[in-house]
Amino acid sequence: MTAMFSAVLPKVGDHAETGGRSRDHATLSFGPFALFVSERRLEKEGRSVHLGGRAMDILDALVSRAGEVVSKAELSEAAWPGMVVEEGSLRFHIATLRRALGEEGHSGRYLTTVAGRGYCFTGAVSRKDAEPRAAKSDEPTRPPLRLRRMIGSDEVYAEAAAELERHRFLTIVGPPGIGKTSLATWLGHELEPGFADSVGFVDLGAISGPDLVQNAIAAAIGRSLPADQPFDTLVSLLRNKRLLLIFDGCEHVIDMLAELAERLFRHLPELSILTTSRESLRAEGERVFRMFPLACPPSCELNAETAMWYPAVQLFVDRLNADGSAYSLTDEDAPMVAEICRKLDGIPLALELAASRVSAYGIRKTASLLDGHLSLLWRGRRTAPPRHQTLSAALDWSHDLLTAQERVVFRRVAIFAGLFSIDAAVAVAGSPDMDEAAVLQVLGDLVAKSLVCVEEAQERVRYRLLDTTRVYALTKLLCTDEAPDVARRHAVHFCDLLQRQEAADAFSGAPVRAPFDDQMGNVRGALQWTSSAVAEEHLFVSLAAASAPLFLDLSLPSECRDWTARALQSLEEGCADPSLEVRLQASHGLALMSTGGSREQVEGAFRRGLAVARALGDHYHELRFLGGLHVILLRSAAFKEALEAAEQALAAALSLDEDNAVSMAQAMLAVAHQFAGNNVLARDYSAAALRQPAATSRSNTMQLGFDHRSRIRCALARDLWIRGHPLSAARAAWDAVEEVSKLDNPAAYGVSLIFNASVFLWIEDFASAEEVVNRLAAHAERHMVAPHVAVCSGLRGILDLRRGRPDLGAPQISDVLDTLKRLRYEILSAWFVGALAECDARMGRKGEALAHAHEALALVVRNGDRFLMPELLRIKGEILAEGPEADLQGAAGCFLEALAWAQTQSAPMWELKAAISLAGVWQRSNRLGDAVSILERALQDMPAGSCGTDQRNGIVMLDALRTAASKQKPDPLTITLNS
Repeated sequence: MTAMFSAVLPKVGDHAETGGRSRDHATLSFGPFALFVSERRLEKEGRSVHLGGRAMDILDALVSRAGEVVSKAELSEAAWPGMVVEEGSLRFHIATLRRALGEEGHSGRYLTTVAGRGYCFTGAVSRKDAEPRAAKSDEPTRPPLRLRRMIGSDEVYAEAAAELERHRFLTIVGPPGIGKTSLATWLGHELEPGFADSVGFVDLGAISGPDLVQNAIAAAIGRSLPADQPFDTLVSLLRNKRLLLIFDGCEHVIDMLAELAERLFRHLPELSILTTSRESLRAEGERVFRMFPLACPPSCELNAETAMWYPAVQLFVDRLNADGSAYSLTDEDAPMVAEICRKLDGIPLALELAASRVSAYGIRKTASLLDGHLSLLWRGRRTAPPRHQTLSAALDWSHDLLTAQERVVFRRVAIFAGLFSIDAAVAVAGSPDMDEAAVLQVLGDLVAKSLVCVEEAQERVRYRLLDTTRVYALTKLLCTDEAPDVARRHAVHFCDLLQRQEAADAFSGAPVRAPFDDQMGNVRGALQWTSSAVAEEHLFVSLAAASAPLFLDLSLPSECRDWTARALQSLEEGCADPSLEVRLQASHGLALMSTGGSREQVEGAFRRGLAVARALGDHYHELRFLGGLHVILLRSAAFKEALEAAEQALAAALSLDEDNAVSMAQAMLAVAHQFAGNNVLARDYSAAALRQPAATSRSNTMQLGFDHRSRIRCALARDLWIRGHPLSAARAAWDAVEEVSKLDNPAAYGVSLIFNASVFLWIEDFASAEEVVNRLAAHAERHMVAPHVAVCSGLRGILDLRRGRPDLGAPQISDVLDTLKRLRYEILSAWFVGALAECDARMGRKGEALAHAHEALALVVRNGDRFLMPELLRIKGEILAEGPEADLQGAAGCFLEALAWAQTQSAPMWELKAAISLAGVWQRSNRLGDAVSILERALQDMPAGSCGTDQRNGIVMLDALRTAASKQKPDPLTITLNS
């Protein structure tokens, strides 16, 4: 028995297209056979001949080119368009055709095999053009048009087919335009061979009332039902038939169809039922197969090859070529096409409609037009059902079926940009005439009807509207008088939520971003509305103050700077509130610091805020301002003032009586004391600060100016080196880098790379130093941090110096000094100037070298950066000791002063380096005994087991000095170290 379909056929909506064969009303006759082309029906002497869909495609291709040899490739394309199939599949269907035509062998009356070329239809064919024949009342009508190509996951289609074959009753559920009709039609064709009585397709979209459903089913099998007992008659017609019934577009008759399908399923064990709907039928025996949007590329850099991995892009490109053009995705177009796919949420119908606009607008303009509601009105194929011709029509179809309450909630939740929670939905969609229970019930109904999506992650349930659905619903909201009230409730909800979170997590160490990582669209939307709404100044300022820490925590300092600047301006214009000003100034100063604001701007914001916080007795914000001041003062090489700010921060933290606050202040003190050369105090404060557990992600410590914990990790690695533990220092440096890399904190990561690079350079582990510098270069370029880009160049210069290439290092270091001075990022200036002095000395430019050495020493005296004092004095001494006019006495004086500073700072490694240099000068002065004595003392001060490069050099030198001293006569004049 041939296929059974209704007279109202699917027009291959969503992302399907008909093949290329003729669709006129011709009848092609040969012998006793008649092929009705448009109806895809073959008769022999007036009786139907059953052919599968692919066999019919092959016959159509052969008969339409009777007398010509049609290649195997052409036949394969006709039956399997866009697919690659084995030749055996083609031979199988040719054999099926031969049997249907009553012939065997390779050269029958109608079909002849042409070896090596293909097949030829050799029968005499006559053509008659006429109106299509009306089907007999007792015969099935033509099948639906074949799909040109299905794009998406093969696993999805296979899973749907398996579910239907296993359970017999399957409903395909999904939002408008997702491709439900396409999938159902595809399943009908693919599964047709498994149903002896074939497949019946009922388009319920053309049915205006539920009472007509049974008649539509009967019409699908070429029958009619009596007025009385229609169900019993229908069961009788379908009994013992191995048949698949497909019901498409069930939403508007869902109650009637659910009852009818349930009864048919129960009474007819041979019957299989496939339905498509935007909500499940909730009928006994029904299995739900939910369709999801096509996968889209993420928002990142990608090329054409990578983009084409994603089904959404594949579909878009396929539809661009539907008119016969030969478009091929380019690397230049790939990001824009990916953006289009993301904006349209991978909805096939939306992608198809957008692709149809590209020929008129181009890809870039099409992408920009998607930001408005115009795309809802783009029209698709003329032959598609009305509900599939535009996105607006598809959504109208669903909206018209909603209850009054469902429509209200639907348009109100459209105010949410992206994900929203249950609490947010209740706060915004609720009203005096709709309590929480009603909102929750309606929200569940909208989810069931595929108008609202559910996402679950990390034990949190969130809801969202697909972007095209949201544009549609938002248009409905803006047409009502309640839009301003809904927008205000939305803004108030997020302002309250942010304020509660800020208060609860002030020192908890929990990430600010955790509850809001998916809410930035809502926060931005609320800020935009309140900033432009009349009489909402105070709400805007409150929201800006509450959201500013979130922008900082998500590494969005530019947005934080702009919103806080606008809010501070509103305060100046009359919306005065000191508590809000304190919060805004703190975040504004931090944002300025992160976006290249001048020291004057940043420090001004912090000091103004600090004065207000102290006037209010607000120790928390006092600590925030001092934390910010501490960082900007260190960057500007104002180390004495930075130490004062850290000491004041500890007093504020102790007033708060919060362990984390005290820990943060201790971290600030540890860093400040290390720069000041107070290494013992720095160690004590570091140990105290590190007693707090490590942060697992970027936490609220950021709100106090910086991630202070990552900075003391850097300080710890540097301290291990100067104490004489080079191997431990290397491990600590890598640990510090890896720990901060997990925080998703670009500023802290850059600083960690910079200061741990210095550790590897001191250790002379040049491979590790180069790796860290390369990481810094990539990181600084990606985040466009100008000071870090400059520092990277300086570090490369020092690396060249240490590798014996001072001529390459000098220009890099010189250039970076000018840049850092202009950027007011001078925390490393003394170190770089000292390195430049070394470069000059090694290139024989003693005058320039001494000038730079004096400049470096003047910087540490003026700024208070005493940490480097021993090393800079040693460098000056080495320069004095060089060349034919060496000043050995002056050099020895520098080395002795360096030793004194190292001992005062409790820095054995600085002491050893100075001792090696001094021993070398005394050796040249024939003071071998003194050289041995000073070097022995320095090595004895090194910790046991220390085995770095400097230690090894010192031991080798000491052995040589002892040997030389043993051969020297005693010197009657003994000069001691103190002399």
